[in-house]
Amino acid sequence: AGKAEAEGAAAAAAAATAARASAAANDNSTDIAALVEQLLPKSTAQQRATVVAVLRDNVGCETVGNVLDYAAACGASLCAELIDEGVPKFAAKTLAKRLAQL
Repeated sequence: AGKAEAEGAAAAAAAATAARASAAANDNSTDIAALVEQLLPKSTAQQRATVVAVLRDNVGCETVGNVLDYAAACGASLCAELIDEGVPKFAAKTLAKRLAQL
């Protein structure tokens, strides 16, 4: 399991780097959705949509950079917010943990 998790973290880091570069180029909010999909590949489309909605609407993140800054500063409250909005606890904790590693 450790190897798969390490590979997942490496893929997520690569995705975040690419998303940051893309966000810097065009500030496209769809990059948040791409980042969430990379970090939670086993989640459902509905769960990912909820995560993106929480990040955009509840937290006010408009770019991947905003998401990473918020997660670094407020990982625990992000996790709680996601759970409040119906994201499964495991997915919320996983997302917060992976964002903190980026």
